[in-house]
Amino acid sequence: MLNLELITTEEFACVEESAQKISSVIESQKLLQNSWGIIHSDLHESNYVFYKDSPRPIDFSNCGYGFYLFDIAETFMHLSFENRRLFISTYRNVHQLQENYIEVLEAFFIWSIVRNFGFHSLNPNEHKSLSENFPSVIQNYFKKYLKEENFLLS
Repeated sequence: MLNLELITTEEFACVEESAQKISSVIESQKLLQNSWGIIHSDLHESNYVFYKDSPRPIDFSNCGYGFYLFDIAETFMHLSFENRRLFISTYRNVHQLQENYIEVLEAFFIWSIVRNFGFHSLNPNEHKSLSENFPSVIQNYFKKYLKEENFLLS
């Protein structure tokens, strides 16, 4: 059942349409050595520490096999535009990205939002914040995603 206190019917329809689009993007991905492997799946500022000026991941509770671009998208949830661009630029120096990486990265980013929303919606203490913030998330990400307007790096 749809909880209309958290998300409107219109917002749900937008999420549902996005999920269908994401599904086709994910299904088109190939499990290749340079795109698939062990990922952290929750890498953000609370899940890494620095040792001798080098970042080290911690909290491996979501770790498993997945697409590397999903791991990047999850990290992007917590980065500014400038830091996203810097992250991708640095990553490209070490690891080749597929031709359509922005399209795939944006699909995984939206998927990360849905996943995080679902996780936080289980906590009644998060409901007010979710319902207040979700309209702007729909506007700034989901609607742009559905219109194929790039939003992550520009």
